[in-house]
Amino acid sequence: AAGDTLVGVSQRLVRFRRHEATATRASERSLRRYEEELQLLAELNARVPSAHPFRPLENNLLADFVARLSAGDRNGAAALLAFARERMPRFAYAALMAAALHGGRAGGRLLQAVQAAYLRASRGREVRP
Repeated sequence: AAGDTLVGVSQRLVRFRRHEATATRASERSLRRYEEELQLLAELNARVPSAHPFRPLENNLLADFVARLSAGDRNGAAALLAFARERMPRFAYAALMAAALHGGRAGGRLLQAVQAAYLRASRGREVRP
């Protein structure tokens, strides 16, 4: 709101460990985390309009979808896709996620490999969300 610009970077700036007992995992399972993020991004966009206000959430949903599906959590991945379709009608990755979901765990692993290749290719460059 003060005129600053937020951008994504390809470098890992923080290291953390995620496990099933964390509060973050509980809010992800209930989808509350994504609802809160959607609300925050809508509020930010109302203050400072953006061409792609929900791109950070889209990227988070896709990354979490890939992690769940490649780990064999098809129901969790399907819940993320349903959330995205319901709450974000112009969700950019819906078709991709639906195709991967159809492929099950193998579809998730394929997306995981694509994600890793993209991250390797983007190292050292600024990556805008």
